[in-house]
Amino acid sequence: MNAIVLFFKNPRKGHVKGRLSQQIGEDKALGVYNQLLLRTLKITRSLKKVHDVFYYCDENENVFDLDNFYVQEGGTLREHIKNAADKHLLDHEKVVLIPSDCFDLKADDLEEAFSRLDQFDVVFGPATDGGIYLIALKQEMDYLFEDIPINSTQILHFMIDELTDKGMTYSLLETRIDVDTEEDLRHTDLSY
Repeated sequence: MNAIVLFFKNPRKGHVKGRLSQQIGEDKALGVYNQLLLRTLKITRSLKKVHDVFYYCDENENVFDLDNFYVQEGGTLREHIKNAADKHLLDHEKVVLIPSDCFDLKADDLEEAFSRLDQFDVVFGPATDGGIYLIALKQEMDYLFEDIPINSTQILHFMIDELTDKGMTYSLLETRIDVDTEEDLRHTDLSY
C-alpha cells in the first residue's frame, strides 16, 4: 500500500499564512487557510480506501479528530518532510507528501504521482511561485532535503539540480496555485 502524508498547522488566528496575514489581516487569512485545509482534508479522506493517509500537524492538538494523527518531528519544515518520508517509506512502497495550502490540488494529482513513481525516482508538483505543492518518493533521499532553502521560491530548481547531480530521474505534474500571498489569492475562487 502507498502512503499520503498531509502537513498542516492547526488553524488559529495569527498562527497560519504569515505573509497573507500581513496583506489581508489575520482574520481573513485564517478564513482562507480554513478553506484550503478543508479542501485538502476532503481530498485525502476520499483516498483513504486505496491509500494509507497520515496527518502531520505542528501541534499535539487533533482538532479534526483525525485517524493516523502525528506531530511533526524536527525543528524545520525540511526536517518535518524528511522525517515523515523516511518513517513511512519503511512500510510503504511509495509516499506522496503534500501541504495544506494548494488551492487547486486534485485527488488525480496524488494518483498520478503514485503512477509516475513506477518510471521515475521522484515526482514533483510545481507551484506557480516556484515552490512545490507535492513531492512523491519511493526511496529515502535524505540528501534531497539537505542545504535546500525549503521556503524558497527556488526550491524546485534546487531539488532538480540535486537529483540531476546524483543521476536520479524526476517528473513534473501540472503546475498548481500555492496560496501564500494576496496575489496568489486573486487566482482562486476563495472568499476572504
